[in-house]
Order: sequence, then structure tokens, then C-alpha cells
Amino acid sequence: MLDKMDVDRPSEGAEVWEKVVRKLRTAAMPPPGMPRPEQSGYDSLTTFLETELDRSAAANPNPGRTATLHRLNRAEYTNAVRDLLALDVDAIDLPSLLPADDSGYGFDNIGDVLSISPLLLERYMSAAEKVARLALGIPSARPDVTTYEVSKFLKQDDRVSENLPFGSRGGIAIRHYFATDGEYVIKARLRRSYDGEKILGLAESSQIEFRLDGTRVKTFTLSADRRKGPESEQEPDAGLEVRIPVKAGTRLVGVAFPQETWAPEKNSLHEFSFVGVGLKFD
Repeated sequence: MLDKMDVDRPSEGAEVWEKVVRKLRTAAMPPPGMPRPEQSGYDSLTTFLETELDRSAAANPNPGRTATLHRLNRAEYTNAVRDLLALDVDAIDLPSLLPADDSGYGFDNIGDVLSISPLLLERYMSAAEKVARLALGIPSARPDVTTYEVSKFLKQDDRVSENLPFGSRGGIAIRHYFATDGEYVIKARLRRSYDGEKILGLAESSQIEFRLDGTRVKTFTLSADRRKGPESEQEPDAGLEVRIPVKAGTRLVGVAFPQETWAPEKNSLHEFSFVGVGLKFD
């Protein structure tokens, strides 16, 4: 092959001459048993070839694949926030703030497919504002309310989460990211009848516990058949709330009923359950 190559114009066969340079640098050419030049001859030819190849590459650059500017998709953006700012991305739930990414060939991280529209840019800017606020510990200008709902199909006659203590029944345990140090209000709402006046299943008095990071902060006692009177505008579970100081960061919030007895016949008398828990920053 080399007998057909023009050594004076190595740019015309750059790929072949690149291989020749590597062979010369390792003294693999000429092959064993063949006459070999002096080391100065090796160096002279190698330097000439490298210089000509570099000059040709500089005069005719090859940028490679010129794809569209690759923006981050939702997963990549979430991982970048986690790695750069050390935020709990699971608590922030960034994917819910951003629209679904376009996909091509079954993948959603192809630069040519990931377009940028004005609406998408607006959503990313909105998510970035929330991330920056949480990273700097700056609370919202107005009270911030977050609500966690419990599925009405969840059976709450036993311990429902590994994050709730043994001997508890029903309730909810959630990991919430508190943006800054301050006082927070944690409020529970119980499931009620269709007219909204009676808490379902509350046939006898029972207790309900509020916990933060596994530590009980307050216990309430619910009276039997608790309902809103005809002349009262107060909700049956209006008093089920605590105001406590919380340090910034991800905290485990739990609300549940203590299991008063293991006898199923007693627990079946008051199988009332949660609708959800709300957290408010004042």
C-alpha cells in the first residue's frame, strides 16, 4: 500500500500516514530482519510527517457531528441540581415542575430531538427559581402551603409505613423539604361523611399523634362521634394542628393513631382514617 502513497503529500492519505507515524514512534518499522535507518532518520521522517499532518488538519478542520445544542432533559436536570447543590431532589419533585421530554428512537436524551420552546423555557426558569430559593434558604414572600393526600382506597386498620412506629395505625409519613428555619404549622384532616359534618368511624374516643423525625411532638384526643353542630361553622377536626419550630432540610413528618389494643373487635369500632396532611410555613 505504501508504494502507492506520495510521501511528499501525506495529507492525501492522512489516515494511513497516521498509522505510519505510530509504527515509527514505536520502532515497529521496518519489520524485524530488514535494514533499519539511524535514529536520526526515524526522528526526521516522523517529525516531517507529523508536521505535514498537523498543518493539513489545521487548514481543513473536521468539527465532527454538528448536532443541535444539547439541553438537559428532566432526569439530567434533576441529577445536576442534586450533584451541584446537594438538594434532596426527591422532596422537591422537580420532574413534576417540567413537561415531559420529546423522545426519538426510544430515548429522551438525543440532542436533535430535545427542542426548546418558549413555554418549555418558561417552565425551566420557574423550576430554577424554586431551586435557587431552596438552595439559598429564602422562603416565599407569602405563606407556603403544601398538602399531602392519602388515597381513599388505603386500608388504615394497621401500620401503613415503615417510617411510622410499631403499634401505630393508619395515618401518613412523608419526607418534606423545609426551605428555611422557622415555625411551621402541621395540620391533619380526617375523612368525613358526605355532608362533611361527621368523622367516619369515630364511635369512641381515640388519640392521634404528630411526630417529627420520629419524635412525638403532640398527642390529641378525639371525642366519640365528633361532628359539626348545626350552629357551628368549625370543622370537626379543626383543632388537629401543631405549630413547631423546624430546622431547614428534609424532615420526616408522621401523623398516626396509636394502636390501643391488638384485639380486632375493638379496632373495628373506630376505623376512621386520614384524608391528608398539610404543612404551612408562616
